[in-house]
Amino acid sequence: MEIKRAGIHRWKDWLTNYQFDATCKDDVYIWFTCVLALKGANSNNLGVGAILVDSCGSIVTSGYNQVFIPHFRSDHHAEMIAINEFEEMHRKEV
Repeated sequence: MEIKRAGIHRWKDWLTNYQFDATCKDDVYIWFTCVLALKGANSNNLGVGAILVDSCGSIVTSGYNQVFIPHFRSDHHAEMIAINEFEEMHRKEV
């Protein structure tokens, strides 16, 4: 467990000090999904992050893996968390 924590701390330090590449338009999105993945890993889930971006380049929703913690949910993959949030935001009244 101590080795895992050391790796998470190194990953966090790297992300905190990361210098964005202005020539890569997707760099900020990649960085943010890594931040989300770190959040998942730090909460004893798998290190996976996901975002949904609209046609203007704005981040609409995001999610990180929550399959194991707080309790097992096979549907709580990062991608599903982001998609579920998007669907809730666009829920139509019936």
